[in-house]
Amino acid sequence: MRYDSQRNPRRRSTRFDNSNVARRRKPSPLAWMRPLHLAAGVAAAVLALAALWYLGPTWRVREIVVSNNAGIPAEQIIGASGLQDEHYQFVDLAAAARRTDDLPGVDAAEVRCRWWLQATCNVTVMPARPLALWLSSSGYTWSDYEGKVQRTPEQIVARLQIKVEEGAAPELGADLDASLLRALTEFAVAEPALKSLSWSEKLGLAFEDVGGIRVRIGVADRPGAVSDKIRLARALADSLARRGVHPRMIDVRFQDAPYYSQ
Repeated sequence: MRYDSQRNPRRRSTRFDNSNVARRRKPSPLAWMRPLHLAAGVAAAVLALAALWYLGPTWRVREIVVSNNAGIPAEQIIGASGLQDEHYQFVDLAAAARRTDDLPGVDAAEVRCRWWLQATCNVTVMPARPLALWLSSSGYTWSDYEGKVQRTPEQIVARLQIKVEEGAAPELGADLDASLLRALTEFAVAEPALKSLSWSEKLGLAFEDVGGIRVRIGVADRPGAVSDKIRLARALADSLARRGVHPRMIDVRFQDAPYYSQ
């Protein structure tokens, strides 16, 4: 067998068929933004849920506790405060206290709110000091040192007691006329031993002085008027007594024209 060193061995070749190999797709230039879109969507959903929770009933004032409100209905205080259903974050505590202060029978009020899974407010009332208890055919009312008038179902302890002889008692929820309030406060100071007065819408205030003399003082149009009127009435009573005259009534409503009746 001859060996031919010049003969090249047959070259074997294999054709590459890429049909059997998965084609590689070129990545999209915006593919990197897909996680950001997903994160933004999740964040928006979370914010929407948080907003619904924040604006929902959990943050609304639904519970209001009233304390130290002797003689004043709690419903009246809650209504005046304006706290019901207010959002906890937007409650104006000072404004709520001022509105409560304006109620008859309230001298001052303190409002505090707290949140712990629900909004709760506490309204603490400092009751006004009763100056005068008014007794009329329609029942009892009382007025404080600021002139506010409040109804009471029974007699209370007040500095003065006033019997309504003619006309009506002061209107509920209103303030006493300034001249009437001044007369009451001045009388309470000038005559600490006296407690009872009478009231007439036409003639004003009157009281029974020592010796059973009825003294009609009306109201006080200026500071110090009540003390001046009482001094004038007693000076006139002393003058009449020296002459043997014992009046049943002395009217000093008008200081420049006092008169008496027997």
